Amino acid sequence: MGEPSEIEKLAFASFWDKRYDVAETPNDQPTHEWFRGFDSLKPWLFKHLFNPRPADLAPIILHLGCGDSTLPHDLHALGYTHQTCIDFSTVVIKQMKERYASDFGIEWKYGDVRDLPVAPCSVDVAFDKGTLDAMIYGSPWNPPESVKDNTKRYMDEASSEHLPQESIL
Repeated sequence: MGEPSEIEKLAFASFWDKRYDVAETPNDQPTHEWFRGFDSLKPWLFKHLFNPRPADLAPIILHLGCGDSTLPHDLHALGYTHQTCIDFSTVVIKQMKERYASDFGIEWKYGDVRDLPVAPCSVDVAFDKGTLDAMIYGSPWNPPESVKDNTKRYMDEASSEHLPQESIL
């Protein structure tokens, strides 16, 4: 088997470690918002998070594959202080711990979404802002076995007792 294509590399922690490691300091590198930034997500967040789960109810939020997204910080600024951010890049977790050290209540954790390091029924809302997309490559009609395995393991975790089914965003 040859070298993985650029799109295939997105499914590996080594790709992300290398990408995040180019910054000399945690604040050096601009963040990467996979789809949209916070301001463009606000209308959607009002409907699915802010209205049904206001910050004063202190919902527990889990970010699945957080990367260096500013979403946890932006939510924290609005009073959502109970957040766990999981990523399989040790480099980005270290950077985010340093970058947002003053955001009390956000826990930055190394972990794999295919084997969630969270207690069952301990989360109110879970965000996937591009993690599943990064696992998928190849033909949509006949994906490689590694894609089938990775996505199945992730979806099995997401549909287990770990996460509330009505609150995976």
